[in-house]
Amino acid sequence: MNDVPTSKLLPKPWSTRYLLLLISVFAQFVSLLITWPLWNSRTEIPHLPVFEIGIPQLPFGWVLVLSLALIPFRPRLGVWIHFALMLVACLFDQMRAQPQFLATWILMLATLGHSWKNYTRWFLSSLWLWAGLHKVISPDWNGPHAFEMATHVGLEPEAWFTSIAIAVAATEIIAGLLTWVKPKWGAVGCVMLHVGIATYLLIRDWNYSVLPWNFASAIIGCWILWTCDPRPTKGQRLALGIFMILPAGFFVGWLDHGYSHVLYSGSIPNGLITRADGSLEAIDGWGDLAVPFPKERRTLKQRFGAVAKEGDRLHILDPRAALEDLHFIKRKTGIEQIDRTEFLAAGPESVSGVELDSKQHYFLLARARAEMLRRTEEAMIYAIELKPQHFKAEQLSYLRFLPNLEQIQLSNTSVTDKDLELLGELTEDLNKLVGIGLNHTSITDRGIDILSQSSSLQEIQVEGTEVSQEAMKRFLESR
Repeated sequence: MNDVPTSKLLPKPWSTRYLLLLISVFAQFVSLLITWPLWNSRTEIPHLPVFEIGIPQLPFGWVLVLSLALIPFRPRLGVWIHFALMLVACLFDQMRAQPQFLATWILMLATLGHSWKNYTRWFLSSLWLWAGLHKVISPDWNGPHAFEMATHVGLEPEAWFTSIAIAVAATEIIAGLLTWVKPKWGAVGCVMLHVGIATYLLIRDWNYSVLPWNFASAIIGCWILWTCDPRPTKGQRLALGIFMILPAGFFVGWLDHGYSHVLYSGSIPNGLITRADGSLEAIDGWGDLAVPFPKERRTLKQRFGAVAKEGDRLHILDPRAALEDLHFIKRKTGIEQIDRTEFLAAGPESVSGVELDSKQHYFLLARARAEMLRRTEEAMIYAIELKPQHFKAEQLSYLRFLPNLEQIQLSNTSVTDKDLELLGELTEDLNKLVGIGLNHTSITDRGIDILSQSSSLQEIQVEGTEVSQEAMKRFLESR
């Protein structure tokens, strides 16, 4: 079927499409109410404007509600006015750039005409496919995130987390593919998927701001796929290509994770502020705003600039292979990017910076029954003991992702000189390491020579080993 001009197919009052339009409007309205402080002026959580142009913050909450109220009477005009106002509101504060608001607006657009409905089909396909693909390739999803999900739904996490990781990702990918070949089957998958997400969020008592979008997607998405044209037109195929290509920009930092469909899979940047007095502050959202912080490299840096004092430091941990971690310091002249060596070095009026631990590798070590210590609840891991009965040499390679380690205990394990080569390769990563326990292991002088490559290491425990006094003397003299 050829696309019909949208202007000739506006929803008639109380038709199916009109009722679906009202559902999408109501969903957006409820989302606005849940996140009301986000859309208005505030002082306790700084705004993150796209452009610093000196205009005072403006409240957008009631203006957006009024634009929604216009839609039932002038659907096309109201939908586009609402979009324009949402765009301006997000320019004033990037905290508002939450993907559920755009996705709900797209559902509104789908009800305005047959053409928009068919294009929205391919948006949904991209959404589900990429959400699943991100999970497949995300170490965080296939580890701590799926483990957490199993825990919240009352399953034994150790036994079920892998199955959950596979099942959720597969469901999303299959739903996305069905929109291509069997859209009516995809309609059923749409309902199951979004009702399932909403149910999980209710069980977890978390992120209520996306509940209206999920329920609206279950209803309107089902209608879209059940009534869409089986064969896409040339324009729709082009739209599908664009929708499928754009999210790949996330991997090189060209597109924000929220609009690349990185949903619940992890693998997004995180920021940790080290205050000049040594206290730590993770950059996060939630609170009265009821939304997560939009964690992007630029927004993390911008939030740091808004709350930091002279001497404070910021580490941005970026799990994307194509992008390196970033380090910043607040000086009198402003925010300055610095290298890792300077970040970790104490300044005249501030302590050394603290880097974030990797959640994935913490999870892997915890599953290996390693005992890990923090000085305070919000602090990073500073000491680890690998248990003899669970020790494997590969665990040593995980330690580089706990960059604040000061002490490693390997006593009574099966560690060998060759295994210690892994630690020797990590001297730059573990540059806070001062002590390592090797009592009652098979380590020899060769292992001590390997560890001597670390300039920070001060003490090695070697009771019950074949290490000679001469090797230990060489080590101590090199300190």
